[in-house]
Amino acid sequence: MGDTVPGRMPGPPGARARRVWECGAGVLGARGPPADGAVRRPVTYPTRQGQAGMNHGEDAIAELTADHREVDELFESLQGVPTGRPERRQVLDRITMELVRHAVAEEQYLYPEVRRRVPGGAALADKEIADHAEVERLLKDLEDRRPDDPDFDGLVIRLISEVTAHIHDEERHLFARLREVCSAERLQELGGKIRRAKRTAPTRPHPGAPDTPPANRLLDPGAGLVDRARDALSGRGRL
Repeated sequence: MGDTVPGRMPGPPGARARRVWECGAGVLGARGPPADGAVRRPVTYPTRQGQAGMNHGEDAIAELTADHREVDELFESLQGVPTGRPERRQVLDRITMELVRHAVAEEQYLYPEVRRRVPGGAALADKEIADHAEVERLLKDLEDRRPDDPDFDGLVIRLISEVTAHIHDEERHLFARLREVCSAERLQELGGKIRRAKRTAPTRPHPGAPDTPPANRLLDPGAGLVDRARDALSGRGRL
């Protein structure tokens, strides 16, 4: 595969970033320009303060919006790595972990709140859960694919399109309507629950898992424990 870069989709800035230096041999670490004078271009990977970006102390909408911005920046990082390079797999693993944790927390706490409080909330929540299911199917299809797989880039483009549309819809419609009917205190309380849910959530796609309470609140932490053990053993998600 040639060193072409797939078309970029813009994402707004937001997360803090660390810098690594890339050259023809690959990503070499966060140590600045090399002593040999070779030309390397900086590639940034977003990071957030605290454990996996889960210590904001913000209300539910601010917490989830910050997650969206981190995913936007991770997509930009992925699109900045040339086609076929192994670093694309590493960044995609980070994206998968962030998306799965985020979706699990929304399904456990955000969407039940939308059903209870927002007029027409059941239809809104069902639509967002259907979006999650499609994204999870794409993540599962990508899970064992290498960056030089002929289908890898096409699936990534579909993933970015689906997630970007979901983020846009959620921020413009669902979040705005929820803020209209929820007190600031209730949104703060929900923010705490969402942060706790992300700490124990799975990090890999599980398309057949329950997506509504109470079953998801009972089963997700167990799946998360297994996923994190596998991640620790394999080094998955480290950039």
